[in-house]
Amino acid sequence: MKKHLSSAPSIRVRRRRGNAPSERKTAIAAILAICAGIIAVSAALCCKAGFPACSAQRTPPPQNTFVPTSASLTTTTPGPTSAALPTATPLPTATPAPYTFVSVSVSDAAKGQLALVNFEHDFPAADSTEVVPVTAAGSLLTARNDLSLAQPALSALSALAEAFSEQTGGDRLLLTSAYRTLEYQQGVYDDYVAAYGQAAADAYVAAPGTSEHHTGLAAT
Repeated sequence: MKKHLSSAPSIRVRRRRGNAPSERKTAIAAILAICAGIIAVSAALCCKAGFPACSAQRTPPPQNTFVPTSASLTTTTPGPTSAALPTATPLPTATPAPYTFVSVSVSDAAKGQLALVNFEHDFPAADSTEVVPVTAAGSLLTARNDLSLAQPALSALSALAEAFSEQTGGDRLLLTSAYRTLEYQQGVYDDYVAAYGQAAADAYVAAPGTSEHHTGLAAT
């Protein structure tokens, strides 16, 4: 007995495969996302560690920074040398000379307010100098009551004492020695010889006739 196979058409079933292109794109996107994350983490670690490159990126630009434009940029041609020229030092302002220079003859060297008196040039008129008593007044004090000076010297000393008091807030000058006669200077010299010896007296005390105090223009 023969079996007859059915002549009905056969049905083939195909298994549906996944969408390969879409899955590939998804995988690539995931990899890129992972890479981006790794880069971000690395950058954060660099900034935290204080690397210069990262710090420069994090530092905000200064305010009011001038950004040159093409209109403000100029091209200059360098000179024959690039060395900087030295800066000239300004000259000080000229001030009036504190002294007036005069020329006198040898015979007149011991005369007037410009008398030259020292151990080589004596003062013959020691006992005939015109002087006035010095009285303590204002900012000028005196150590003794018998002090005297030539009038020009006393006027200048009084003005000096007032200016000194004004500049120092009330301090005053004390006059201890002024005009000396030949007799007085001899006593000063002898006292120094008795205390320290002849050599010391010759070195530090003017002999009678050679002291500037004879002129009435010297004050101590």
